[in-house]
Amino acid sequence: MARRIKLVRARQALDLTQEQIAERLKVDQSTVSRIERGEAIPSADLAAKWIRLLGVSLEDLIAPPTAANGLPALDNDPPRHPAHKPRRRSRAAA
Repeated sequence: MARRIKLVRARQALDLTQEQIAERLKVDQSTVSRIERGEAIPSADLAAKWIRLLGVSLEDLIAPPTAANGLPALDNDPPRHPAHKPRRRSRAAA
């Protein structure tokens, strides 16, 4: 979440919208949105343009999202269906 906050604040400090950033970087608005949300990492060329335009660091663009505890967020666990409940072993089987 920290990356999103830094990128959004840097853009807003320059009073720019995602659409305006996209236009200046010659990319789709969805690309800007995905990078801000941490769902995509820009190419080296795009990162260099973004750094010059917004004055952010390379780390702000490519660092993995962090969890509330400051550690890297892990999205390795598969999503669980809300109705999924772990099976209990029956006493007879034990």
